[in-house]
Amino acid sequence: MLGESKIGIFVLEGNRGADCLARKGLELEPGLHFWDTPPREIVSILFDDEKGISLSRLICI
Repeated sequence: MLGESKIGIFVLEGNRGADCLARKGLELEPGLHFWDTPPREIVSILFDDEKGISLSRLICI
């Protein structure tokens, strides 16, 4: 038997760009890295940020 569940919507205010670059950094040799253009993995995140798009996630509470 299942108990009562509630579903909430939460807007995520995390830093997706920083998370993306941290994951990218795991693929690189140690050291300081510079890019002339943003890595392709982060371009869509930058566009979303420019447009003010935020993510939400449904969770059971």
